[in-house]
Amino acid sequence: MGAGPPPAVQGAGAHDCAKGLELAHLLAEDALDEALQAGLMGFQPCPACDPQVAGLLGPAQARLLAAWAARERYQRRQARLQGQAEVRAARANRGAATATSGPARGNPLPPAAAAALARAKARAQETPST
Repeated sequence: MGAGPPPAVQGAGAHDCAKGLELAHLLAEDALDEALQAGLMGFQPCPACDPQVAGLLGPAQARLLAAWAARERYQRRQARLQGQAEVRAARANRGAATATSGPARGNPLPPAAAAALARAKARAQETPST
């Protein structure tokens, strides 16, 4: 029997414990972008991997997932707030347009009501008071 690689390393796309060491080294150097490009989020340690590597990579993956989820929630909230602000602005613009196209500020009555009021005032002035 020949001494080949352990079963966990054989085959295409097989697990590579050295990859975990490389990722741990990149994280220790604070090279997060490089670690991500090297496959940090897809790496799953096997039982043969160094426990310290697994203890470092697992929490780093969890922190990244939590940060990405928080960023997504923040972006959704910002989009929702932006939409609400646009609705409020549209309502304010619509209200301002209605106010400027309505009756004049000096005379809030419609023209027919203003004319009737003017006639009533004229009649009241014509009749002598007792």
